Amino acid sequence: MVSSLSQSQECLQEKDAQKLEQIRHTCAHIMAMAVQKLFPGTKVAIGPVTDTGFYYDFDCPVSITTDDLSKIETQMRRIIKANLPIIREEEDGRAHV
Repeated sequence: MVSSLSQSQECLQEKDAQKLEQIRHTCAHIMAMAVQKLFPGTKVAIGPVTDTGFYYDFDCPVSITTDDLSKIETQMRRIIKANLPIIREEEDGRAHV
């Protein structure tokens, strides 16, 4: 019984880890949308999910400062509230949102 419980917990933790990675991946895309909306002409470079969150590198026509972070967060919240459809596609074994 204990071994099956351990296996169930491992499976649950793995599923939770996968779900967290999916959430972070989606959040990274939402952040990219927000930055591009606030700073027209911004190009999205690379932005993987990390163990603690996510990030993106941007090629932006202006410098983004710490003062802009709250604006980006507000824009992200607007995008989330818009409840846009999220479509996950896999290409070459890699997921794209």
